[in-house]
Amino acid sequence: MDIKKILFCGYGPLALACLKSIIIDYKVILVLTYPGSENDLFLEFLKDSKINHTYDKPNESDPQEYNDFDYLLSVNYKYIFDKKFINRFKHAVNLHGSLLPKYRGRSPHIWAIINGEKFTGVTAHRISEIVDMGNILAQRVIPIDPDDSGGSLIMKFEEIYPEVMREVLVIVEHSVGHPQNEDKATYFGKRNDLMSYIDTKNTTLEVMNFIRALRKPYPPAYTYLSNGKKVLIESVCISKVKPPKNHKGIFTFNEKLYLATNDGVLEIIDYELSN
Repeated sequence: MDIKKILFCGYGPLALACLKSIIIDYKVILVLTYPGSENDLFLEFLKDSKINHTYDKPNESDPQEYNDFDYLLSVNYKYIFDKKFINRFKHAVNLHGSLLPKYRGRSPHIWAIINGEKFTGVTAHRISEIVDMGNILAQRVIPIDPDDSGGSLIMKFEEIYPEVMREVLVIVEHSVGHPQNEDKATYFGKRNDLMSYIDTKNTTLEVMNFIRALRKPYPPAYTYLSNGKKVLIESVCISKVKPPKNHKGIFTFNEKLYLATNDGVLEIIDYELSN
C-alpha cells in the first residue's frame, strides 16, 4: 500500500481532531504549528505521539526539505502559504469553517451567528495564493440552532472536520474540485476586543445573536454601567420590562440588569463585572 506522506499545518482542537483521524492510514512526517492558549492539547498529543513538529513558519525553510511530501493539509492555521511553497506538494488542501465562498476570512462561525444565519458548514478546498479561494473539493452543511454559540459550533466542527478531512483524502487524487462562485463571495476579517461592544441601536434579535455568538470560551460581548464598570454578558432573555424614556443601553430595575435595544428590552441573566 502506498502510504501518502503529509505535511500537516494546524492549531487547536480542530487540528487535533483531524490529525487523530488520519495518522493510522497516512504518514504525517511533520507538523507546523505554534504556541497559544488553545493549543496545549494539540502540542501534548504531538509530543506523546512522537510526531515531529516545529514552530517554523511556512515559506521560510529550505524548500528542498518539502520535496518528498505528497500532501499539504491545513486546519485552523494562521499563516499564509506563498505560491512556491504550495507548488512543492502534489496536493494542498485547507479546511475552512463556512460554506465557501461565503464567510471567507477569520472566525467565520462567529460571524455567521452574529448575522443570524440558519446554516454554516465545513469546506475542504484546494489551497491557492489568495486565502479561501481555491477549488472546492468537499462540503458539509451544519444547522445553526437557536441556542448555538461560537463554542457549541466548534464542538460540532470537532465531529465534522475529521469526516471531511478523510473524505477529501480519498478523492483528492482524482478530483480537481469546482471553482467558487465569486458573485456569492463574502469576506469577514479578524475580530478584536473593540468589536465585542454591544450596539444597542440594533434590534433585540440582533443583540441576542451577538451575545450568544461570543459566549465563553470567547471574549464575551460587553457594555458599560454608568459608573464605568464593564459588564461582560453571557446570556440574556426577552423581557416585558419598560426601559426609562428614550433610553438605549443598560439600566437597573428591581435590582436586576436590563438592556434596552432598538425595539425591546433584554434581561441580563448571566454576567460578570470588570473594571
